[in-house]
Amino acid sequence: MQALIYFMNLNERIAAFSRMGVLIQCATGDGISENLSNPEKELVLKLKYIIEDHVNTNPWFDAFQVRYALRAISDMLREDALQEWVSHYPEADLPGQKTIALIMAGNLPAVGFHDFLSVLITGHAALIRNSSDDPRLIPWMASCLKTIHPDFSSIIQITNEPMHGFDAIIATGSNNSARYFEYYFGKYPHIIRRNMNSVAVLSGHETPEELEGISDDILLYYGRGCRSVSQLLVPRNYDFKPLIQAIQKYAHYAIHHKFFNNYEYNKAVMLVNKVPHIDTGFLLLTENASLNSPLAVIHYLYYDNPKEVENYLNYNAQSIQCVSTSLPLDFPHVRPGTTQIPALNDYADRVDTIAFLCELKKIPKSICVIGILSTFATLKISGELMKKDIHPSDYRLVVFKDMSNDYAFLTRSTAKTKDTIVWEDGKEYPLVKLEISHTSHPFFTGKVKLVDTTGRVDKFMNKYKKHYQDKQK
Repeated sequence: MQALIYFMNLNERIAAFSRMGVLIQCATGDGISENLSNPEKELVLKLKYIIEDHVNTNPWFDAFQVRYALRAISDMLREDALQEWVSHYPEADLPGQKTIALIMAGNLPAVGFHDFLSVLITGHAALIRNSSDDPRLIPWMASCLKTIHPDFSSIIQITNEPMHGFDAIIATGSNNSARYFEYYFGKYPHIIRRNMNSVAVLSGHETPEELEGISDDILLYYGRGCRSVSQLLVPRNYDFKPLIQAIQKYAHYAIHHKFFNNYEYNKAVMLVNKVPHIDTGFLLLTENASLNSPLAVIHYLYYDNPKEVENYLNYNAQSIQCVSTSLPLDFPHVRPGTTQIPALNDYADRVDTIAFLCELKKIPKSICVIGILSTFATLKISGELMKKDIHPSDYRLVVFKDMSNDYAFLTRSTAKTKDTIVWEDGKEYPLVKLEISHTSHPFFTGKVKLVDTTGRVDKFMNKYKKHYQDKQK
């Protein structure tokens, strides 16, 4: 995708997203549809249909869960909230547009919306690989923005094809997929998200309303998000009965076949292995130190004092998305019942997406493509400094050449080679020969072909030629 110059300013982009928030409210039953244009009325009707029908696309996305997610998004899109959010980033309205590739997860309804919003609100173009688990909500939002302001048509593209022509990437997935993303996209400026978990800290003195909020934090979206509480920290001798009673709000999960299958499987494993547990009839609670619990299972740990809790949270801070508690802990936390209602500045993995996108505006487009500064933006945003005296000092310009198709590019590297080549500028540079690159790899081209630059096939045939001939006699 080639990002096109367009003329929306920041206030126009904010107004467009705010208007989309109004349409979402109308579709979820929280707004009045009287003052809508005919195209807007059609968008609202289409979203209403998606809300009710999405469960047929994905059994996890029943109407309640989709409506809850959309209400949280519409709350984000209040014009005053958007204005206040971006006021902390003066660079958001500066020139320097890049094309940002977005690889979205599909574990929750419209889970990639915040990245979608962040890219467009800062004036960049979005090249989107949508999840097959959520194929309808983000496309509806793209269509909505294009209807509200036609300039969005040139900067939003959703594709299922190999992604080309982007300058930076934001990819969300599991720890396993993150390694894959790092391998293929590590040369670009990037944010690559991994597994995160959330924790609830209980005192034993919670009100019924707070316990109901904890049950929401655990079981909204069936507990499938990084903001879903997967571990409880409770005082020693904690009485679980009031919490279990509050959790019964979600007892209907027992008739959800996918959730209940997980419950039955994990229960069987615990019974076979004689693991002590509490059985609510659809959710299992067991003492376990792991932050990450299986679906339909909640881990818990005992603590003796608040200081012990704070030490535990600080030790695991890099793996914790949010903490739900009514206690006055010296650790970032939210009140019970609000983990699934993030504010605009509650960034996934605690990486400031807007700061990353604003920093990209300072990097020349050609440098983004070559990938020379692939980690520059992340280092600067996080405030980390590179350690001294551990990096190679023999960087020089080197030509890398894909020998399967003669594609070549010039960049700085410490790669050792005895070969040289005359580049387009008439100068001679060291040459590193590649068997494959992004211009020939099947992931990027969508085509599979045999790469045999060193003649391995011929060598194999020659080596065993006599054996093959003898066998034919």
